[in-house]
Amino acid sequence: MEKAFHSCQKAAEIGLAGTISNLTNCYYNGKGAGKDLKNAFCWYQKQQKVGMQMRSLIWQIFTTLGGDKGGSRKNLFSYW
Repeated sequence: MEKAFHSCQKAAEIGLAGTISNLTNCYYNGKGAGKDLKNAFCWYQKQQKVGMQMRSLIWQIFTTLGGDKGGSRKNLFSYW
């Protein structure tokens, strides 16, 4: 597990988007390294910069199109 964590960390450091998300989760959940919320937050910010927040983007598009009339995210999936 530790070797996988270090490989993931190296890939994230060079900017591979998917590994940034994985590394964030590793730090947040304490997998492969001790739980470190400060590092998790740091990587989360980097994750946002590379556009990993698709859920947020989809939600913004959905609400802009008027799909949130009921005020519930469950409508998101029935909309598409």
